[in-house]
Amino acid sequence: MVNFVNTCILRCDGPLKKITRLYSSKDLVKSRPIGVCSVCGHVQITPRYNKDDQVKINHLWHEHFIVGNSTQNQRKKAQTLARLEGLALSGRMLDVGGGEGWAKEMADTLGMDYYVVEPMKELHENYRAKGINIAAETIQDTQGTYDLIIFRHVLEHLIDPVEDLTQLAQKLSKNCFMYIALPDFELLNGRK
Repeated sequence: MVNFVNTCILRCDGPLKKITRLYSSKDLVKSRPIGVCSVCGHVQITPRYNKDDQVKINHLWHEHFIVGNSTQNQRKKAQTLARLEGLALSGRMLDVGGGEGWAKEMADTLGMDYYVVEPMKELHENYRAKGINIAAETIQDTQGTYDLIIFRHVLEHLIDPVEDLTQLAQKLSKNCFMYIALPDFELLNGRK
């Protein structure tokens, strides 16, 4: 049984209220508590993963990202493009946690150069085969500036999201955009 840690990781130090449990086959334990911060509303698993656990969990997801799901990837692309509609986008796109690299097709549609930040070295060969540029393995090692940075269901997995967003804010070019998609708390049912 995993213990419930009851302070928010977004540096507001608000107390967490336990709301449910996360059940996932792609985790080191079958079930983790999920809490919501009473100050800022952030939803997080508790306790958070440490860096070693995160590497192990990424390894469990490796095959999923290599095989991918083309139907689901087309849905992600269409949904993200619809949400970005009307923005003047050009230049360089950085995809933090590129997964199977589905957003490269979106970048191509927008006429943008596509780069990923991906800690899972096992995915790098797959990226190279698809013509995907690997910007860095970590947010801290990312160089250059970008006109669009996307976090699609990645931010909630970071060990220190506030620090990582602060680091990436320094990589944004003038008049740029950051797209962040998170799980919908209203749809949260304890299952991945």
